Amino acid sequence: MRCLFCISVLILLALFGWFNRYRIISYAQRNTITAKIVGRLIPRASTGRSNSFIRSKYEKKIGSELELAIDMSQRWGKVEKFWSGIGMDSFNEGILAPINKVCIDSLVGLNLNSAGSFRYVRTCGIYADRKTATKEDIGAHVFNRDPAGRVTYYWRIVDAVCDELVSKNLKPIIALTYMPDQLASIENHRNPWNLANISPPQDYEEWRDLVYETVRHLRLRYGTAEISQWYFEVWNEPDYPELFWIKHPDAKYKQRGHNTEYFKLYDYAVAGALAAEENIKIGGPVIAGDMELFIKPFIHHCENGENYATGERGTRLDFISRHHYGEVNERILPRYYDFIDMINRESQSNGRQYEIIISECGPSTLPQEWLNTRYVAAWIIKSVDGFYYLNDQYGNHYLPDITCFWTKPVPFNFNNHFGLMVALGDKWHPNPNTIVKRPAFNAFDMLSFLHGDRLKITGTEYGDLVHGLAAIDEEGDVTIIIYHLNEWDKMNNDRRIFDIHINLSNLSSGAYRIAEYQVNENNSNGYQQWRSSGSSIDLRGSELTKLKQASGLNAINIIEHAETNAGEMRLNTNLQNNSVVMLRLESL
Repeated sequence: MRCLFCISVLILLALFGWFNRYRIISYAQRNTITAKIVGRLIPRASTGRSNSFIRSKYEKKIGSELELAIDMSQRWGKVEKFWSGIGMDSFNEGILAPINKVCIDSLVGLNLNSAGSFRYVRTCGIYADRKTATKEDIGAHVFNRDPAGRVTYYWRIVDAVCDELVSKNLKPIIALTYMPDQLASIENHRNPWNLANISPPQDYEEWRDLVYETVRHLRLRYGTAEISQWYFEVWNEPDYPELFWIKHPDAKYKQRGHNTEYFKLYDYAVAGALAAEENIKIGGPVIAGDMELFIKPFIHHCENGENYATGERGTRLDFISRHHYGEVNERILPRYYDFIDMINRESQSNGRQYEIIISECGPSTLPQEWLNTRYVAAWIIKSVDGFYYLNDQYGNHYLPDITCFWTKPVPFNFNNHFGLMVALGDKWHPNPNTIVKRPAFNAFDMLSFLHGDRLKITGTEYGDLVHGLAAIDEEGDVTIIIYHLNEWDKMNNDRRIFDIHINLSNLSSGAYRIAEYQVNENNSNGYQQWRSSGSSIDLRGSELTKLKQASGLNAINIIEHAETNAGEMRLNTNLQNNSVVMLRLESL
């Protein structure tokens, strides 16, 4: 009897630990003493295999002086620029407004450092209609029905947006959403941000026709060769019934979207798209959270389920997409691991390896003051390092094909919204000449220099507060990016400075030009420069010019001629809390 009681208690504790694993781990990560204990009690809680990438940063104290080493002969495969996309919740003004064109042009300019550093723009809301003058006009107003019931399609905005992207050699990721008002089955089921309709269509045949006409129009305008490089994503976050879809009919899933209704929406969209052009990439389910309802059943449906639109078995699925936000170690990597692990297990029956797109990612889902700060720059570098970590630990299936850093049309005056740049001055009369970079932009500027072969950094490991990325290109030029990120200090209150010593070995003989760049409190940080001016500058004079210069990625130290010593070199730098340093060695 006593044995039975003990077994029952253990089962209850195990169930409690499993269903509350993220909450427990979150608490443990804030309490160093409990971190190792929880890591041992729930070793599979976050990843299904090992949450060592969560626990490692608590298992080794990081001193204020660090010795790192990089051996040029130890190559880790090619640099894969999976981070080469951005996305925004606006198909229309997000691309066409003059201030947003400046932002996209600036990102395209990063390709001068390394071809292909910035390639994709995910646009959301192509089918939205303008509902009120007080909300941003995100849609293209494609679907129109006259009083007699005849349907016509309007392409002027679609053409303007796609022309703009194609002219810059950018590839659209088009989210086929939201529902046109005249096609929606629920009149006032709208999201709170732009009042776009988020209900299923009242007529699925008309939904299929809408997608067919869209892809057909794009094929006729841009050609098969061009649009075959684009991605068409069906809908947006259907697992969220209060924000982007409808509720699941089963009361036990009251916090979840209606998955099988989404599968129907997907089937009809795919049928329409492929009827217009077979050589495209189309996929989903674009979830933000739930996997049990929207990944496992979705893969089963696409592989062998009855197609709602054709009555045949299976539905075309070229890529699987989802969204990720939050802390890299606690939320993004564990959930991404689970996501890929489930895909790998569920797709074994057909032996396929789907492309993986994280079509939204970022450190927060809500506006925050710290989105303006250097913290986000360090977060971006760490997230890239984290995905490479999974790749190196578990194989190439764990490296996403594309990630899109989520932003908004350029916000104003560092107003806490998402974004890589801001416009200063009057929001009602935005001036493209007043655009200033945020520290986050400079993180992508640094990443654009990474190409060639990846190099391993030893002395710290992924998960420690200090780690980094390094690469060597075909010309023998070396890029080293070191970051510090404390994800529980988003307001950058820790004032520590770390002395970093980097020992390089097996360098090609000869001399190098060495340039050092930092994104920290005082360098490449337009937000801090703006705050130090009292948040008010003369937008017509030299103050704006100085602020623009200070907001970009600027070298703080240059050594024009440095010789190697038998293929070895020692570099010294320092690093603030939640900051990034880049060292560029160019062979002379």
